[in-house]
Amino acid sequence: MPIEGIIALTNPSRRLGDRVAGTKLIVFDPTLEQPKVNIGKVLIPVAIAYGLMFLFMLPFKGLMSAMEGQKINYVETSFNQQSSKELEQLLTDSLGQYLTPSVKIYDKIQNEDLKYISTILQLKENYLEDESNYEQLNSLTTTLIYSKCPKETFTGQVKYIFQTSGQMQSRAIHLGTDIKPKREE
Repeated sequence: MPIEGIIALTNPSRRLGDRVAGTKLIVFDPTLEQPKVNIGKVLIPVAIAYGLMFLFMLPFKGLMSAMEGQKINYVETSFNQQSSKELEQLLTDSLGQYLTPSVKIYDKIQNEDLKYISTILQLKENYLEDESNYEQLNSLTTTLIYSKCPKETFTGQVKYIFQTSGQMQSRAIHLGTDIKPKREE
């Protein structure tokens, strides 16, 4: 760094970092008694650092818990292949020039009177980049899904996926009815 070099030329015993920290370079003399490490002075900054890391991670832990709380326990044996293929065909017929759909409909969710619909849409172009294109495509997609499955009869998600230069981009939205966590009594 040029600034570091200029400061070293003006005072070779103190670099820029030494000036900021209030320290200076001294010659090591092995004959002098070395100070003992004060374990308390070492442990306190380590404890503070861990505490700050913990506080920094709390919001992310809450986010992960919220995402886990949204996990839907659909009944695997209630997979409805015919309805899945029908909705998939409707999306292909209407939006096939933009995407390739993959739909799974489960007729039963544990402890709920709702279906579960998972829709994955492999986009042929990156419609996620331009917000107006994405909104238009999303509006068409949700309208088609709701025409086949009324909102109050299911819960689920639509996930848009696009690959660009080796990276996958995705965007997911919730559809249908929200499931409220049940209280245990």
